[in-house]
Amino acid sequence: MKKRKPEQGDVFAVNLPDGRYGAVKVINTTKQSSLIMTTAYLDSAPPSLDDSKLNEILLQDRFSYEKSPAIIWHEGSPPENTIYIGQICLSKEERRRASSSFGGKWDDFTGTEA
Repeated sequence: MKKRKPEQGDVFAVNLPDGRYGAVKVINTTKQSSLIMTTAYLDSAPPSLDDSKLNEILLQDRFSYEKSPAIIWHEGSPPENTIYIGQICLSKEERRRASSSFGGKWDDFTGTEA
């Protein structure tokens, strides 16, 4: 089965190391990369598209991050273990977000900042 190219508004659940789920949202794309926002979602099951936490960006507060938004460019498609939840409309604020950070290939660690 061919991997689907990520599109703006796509939401994916990610498996976290502690067994819970987080979620990421694609907020921009280029030909080969996606700007990925880690959301504030954190629960024992994957989210539904109407969960309000999918509209909140995770603020990182670890290492040298001081409440930095978890947003980064990744190349390629999501790995097999991510769960496609669906697509939601982006807010004006989300569409304006930018990042100059590049995290390499989209892998199993993408979105695990939670």
